[in-house]
Amino acid sequence: CTAGTGYDGPTGLGTPRGALAFAATPAATTTALTSTTNPSMLGQAVTLTATVSSPAGTATGRVTFTSDATALGTVDLTGGQAALTTAALPMGTHTITANYSGDVSVNLAPSTTTLLQTVNKATTTTALTSSINPSRAGQAVTFTATVTSPAATATGTVTFTSDATTLGTINLASGQATLTTTALPVGDHTITATYTGDANLQTSSTALTQTINPPLEGLTDPNLSPLMTALSNTITDSTGNKNLGSDPPCAMTGPYQGLSDIDKLIYSRQANDGCLQFVTTFTGPPPSP
Repeated sequence: CTAGTGYDGPTGLGTPRGALAFAATPAATTTALTSTTNPSMLGQAVTLTATVSSPAGTATGRVTFTSDATALGTVDLTGGQAALTTAALPMGTHTITANYSGDVSVNLAPSTTTLLQTVNKATTTTALTSSINPSRAGQAVTFTATVTSPAATATGTVTFTSDATTLGTINLASGQATLTTTALPVGDHTITATYTGDANLQTSSTALTQTINPPLEGLTDPNLSPLMTALSNTITDSTGNKNLGSDPPCAMTGPYQGLSDIDKLIYSRQANDGCLQFVTTFTGPPPSP
């Protein structure tokens, strides 16, 4: 501090003789900065806490937080601390700065500090479903993989495998990828869907067991199939309308999925489930002239 005494005679200015005038130096402060989670993942909330201390007492005022050159926010000190929570940090390593601006009302000096915050790729979860399980050999089965993440909509590709055989790689659309196959042989197969990840999201995978049963009797019978195909033109419902090609609801789900019209008829006959009940008309060959 500085001090002066006495009047200036000619001007009458100054302080009374013996009085002291002070210009106090601001008290030093120290700012410390912590992160609740470091490293964190993309989209994960991170709380940054700045603690300002001074030998002069509890600090008051405000702290401004920045990430690299981007302002995150300015927060008032409470009990010498200011906290800011953000989930907006992009992937990578960022210099987080806490800048205490000081407080002239209590004569506290400014101070600043930094830390490095690392943001990694976000986690993903892959779910896999089968359109029909168990199915029969030669029957079309559609596998659907759904990839989700708390951070973003997944982009990229999903690879489907059956045991050690790759079935195909499909681009995601709105987080989903589908693959249809009729090539699975009889037996139990481990179907795996593997998401390869993208610039912001981690890879993930899942699996299910797909059971393929033998084909129904007669489906590949060279004598029966042509006969059923010929009869399909005369198979009608009770109103006289052809039923094949306009299936009732029971023949559009479950074990009927992926079957041709003729194979649906064969299945209904063998299962005796009452799904496809037809009135058939056969007039026989035309009379001889």
